[in-house]
Amino acid sequence: TTPGTGGQWHPHGHVTTTMYNQLPGGTAANWMYLYWHEYENSIPPAAATSSTRFRWKQFANSGANWDAWGIDHVEIYCPGHQNVAWSHGVQALDGGWVSPTTTTTYTVFILDTSGHSANASVTITVLPPLDPGLGPDTTICDFPGNYAILEADTGFDAYQWNTGETTRTIQVDTSGTYSVIVTKAGCTGTDSVNVTITPAPTADAGPDQEICIGDSVTLTAAPVTGFYAWSTGDSTQSITVSPQQDSTYYLTVGTTLDCMAYDTVHVTVHPLPNADAGPDQEICDGDDANLSASGGQIYEWSTGDMVADITVSPSTTTEYMVTVTDAHGCVNYDTTEVTVFPLPQVTAWAADSAICMGDETEVYADGATTYDWGHFTGSPVTVSPMETTKYTVTGTDDNGCSNTASVTVVAEDCSSFYIPNAFNPEGGINTVFMPVGDFTAVTEYEMTIYDRWGNVVFNTGDPYEGWDGTIDGEPAPKGVYVYHVNYSSQFGKDFEMRGTVTLLR
Repeated sequence: TTPGTGGQWHPHGHVTTTMYNQLPGGTAANWMYLYWHEYENSIPPAAATSSTRFRWKQFANSGANWDAWGIDHVEIYCPGHQNVAWSHGVQALDGGWVSPTTTTTYTVFILDTSGHSANASVTITVLPPLDPGLGPDTTICDFPGNYAILEADTGFDAYQWNTGETTRTIQVDTSGTYSVIVTKAGCTGTDSVNVTITPAPTADAGPDQEICIGDSVTLTAAPVTGFYAWSTGDSTQSITVSPQQDSTYYLTVGTTLDCMAYDTVHVTVHPLPNADAGPDQEICDGDDANLSASGGQIYEWSTGDMVADITVSPSTTTEYMVTVTDAHGCVNYDTTEVTVFPLPQVTAWAADSAICMGDETEVYADGATTYDWGHFTGSPVTVSPMETTKYTVTGTDDNGCSNTASVTVVAEDCSSFYIPNAFNPEGGINTVFMPVGDFTAVTEYEMTIYDRWGNVVFNTGDPYEGWDGTIDGEPAPKGVYVYHVNYSSQFGKDFEMRGTVTLLR
């Protein structure tokens, strides 16, 4: 504290020559003495602040003559305690105890002997009584996962609950009294709240349901004293739903204490069976149609039949409906139509209603598209009955429907004789060639016999006269001859018979 006058100071006490030689520089002469000076400087008033810093500077050439220097024992001090005054009336460095009831700022003023002054202030913040602000008592429902959140106000330095927790908020799930002590700036405050656990209601949305698509189902919850809230937005105990696909419905029930419980009910929606009455059919009047249904397990036709396959015989075009029920009791419908075509009106007639045996005539049919006479098809067809014959034709129209008609052709025995094909004039049964039989129905008879060259060898108009095998009284050579018989029947029919006869010898 006293300015120095300069001097010498041995930095190492007793220094031997050996030690000097070990010092930097190599000789004791270079490190024999150090010179110290003490200085005192006043700090300018503008620099008298709590953040003032001091700096010493060494110039680049300050060590040219092996100068070396340092700083030690720096002291900054206030010169005396005189003229100290506090804003609350105390004149001492120690302002003493204060007990403000509101936040107050205290200022000290200092004046030194040189006329310099300075002041500083300190503020004492007076906090209001601390209130954790836990709020009113609370009640919560007793169901898994439910809890009450107890929350103190913000702005405190520390929180200490009677549960041992030190957070601002805690979660509790048992009944009891919960308290918290809060701390701020050394002040404390406490508050408590009662938590009551009340039994939760039981939510029961009813059993799961199964319906067929398009149907409705009523869901009924178990009764509670409180409210109902369905995921559909309904608030009644029972609701009616018509889902188009599998659906889950959520139920929330609550009491007057806002205790709530939850449940779900699932509705399975079954599609309708793929009812199929079979394809439409076409039949002819009088025919049967076989109807076959599929797609379910139970079948009921509009005819009253309770089987899948039925046979019907409608006389007019008719639609049949089948009701199909599957294993889930779902019902669907389908129809099939049986178109009934009328039978064609087939008629039949003959060109000649009576002919001689062996003659030909034509029979005709009409009213259809195709005709089948048995051995003949079409219209007309040629017939040659050897006896009175009934011809039946089956006519089929474009719808494939058939009907029949008949016509009878009378075959008359216009000639009741026959002509042999050989004779022997020299003996045997046939010694004369002539027709054999009953000639009573024959009129206008003529028989001519020709040889192989076409020469007439015999001619007669009497059916009872035959050829004896001679030509001009001489035996004709054996061989084959041609005969030609023309005659008329008593029915007015003309007949012609041609053939050959063998002359034997």
